[in-house]
Amino acid sequence: MYKFMFLLFLFSPLSRADVVSDRDCLSMYVVVNNSSGFLDANGQIAGYHVDFLNELETRSGLCINKKLVPYSRALKGLEYGEYDAGIVAKTDYLSQKVLYLNKLITSKTVIIPRKGLTLNTYQDLENIIIGRFRGVDLNDILATKLHFSLVDLYSYEHGLKMLKVGRIDAIVGNNLGLSIIPKLGMLNDVNLPGSLVIGSREVWFVASKRFKDKNKINLLRMAVNSMIADGKLDRILAKYFGENWKMITHQYDE
Repeated sequence: MYKFMFLLFLFSPLSRADVVSDRDCLSMYVVVNNSSGFLDANGQIAGYHVDFLNELETRSGLCINKKLVPYSRALKGLEYGEYDAGIVAKTDYLSQKVLYLNKLITSKTVIIPRKGLTLNTYQDLENIIIGRFRGVDLNDILATKLHFSLVDLYSYEHGLKMLKVGRIDAIVGNNLGLSIIPKLGMLNDVNLPGSLVIGSREVWFVASKRFKDKNKINLLRMAVNSMIADGKLDRILAKYFGENWKMITHQYDE
């Protein structure tokens, strides 16, 4: 009887080989966001991070486990080696914790005002209410000592709805995330030409410094380079942002 049970386990779909294979998979996060990571109608994770990692899995030949997590959890996971790699914005702090493998996007940090309000300089921020997202660097405008109010937001859609009903005067974030504006049909509620660019950031594919397998790191780097070279990365972004992505991004090209 026991011999039969052992053979049944050995040759079942959940065999020891599958368990070992799953254990050997790389662990990568998907950041919770309207575009980068979310649950679809079927309860499955979707978003451009997911498509990127799926393509990376195919091109590198490496198994990748993907987990949907908040941005702050992703950063801590990279630092402590809970996640082997992922997509993140470049910062001085992270440079001590991760290996930067491939630059994916350069995005602008912008303050987009409501219709009827124009922001030409920092002085135009005086006495307005700005909705902001966690992780947006506002050090330069905070250093101006101007009198404005900040309201924390949990999603771009949430912030834009607050702007539409007049609870805030402007919204600050990166231009890629804010490409949701046309999708929400809110181009007439904001003043894109009157936006203020306050910085830029590079978005990279990175590996945790605790991830020591140099062979796999090289495979990942080469796979991403091929995605960039043949336009696959652009097609993934276009899938989720379409012409909206190009519209908002080019609005702030220098």
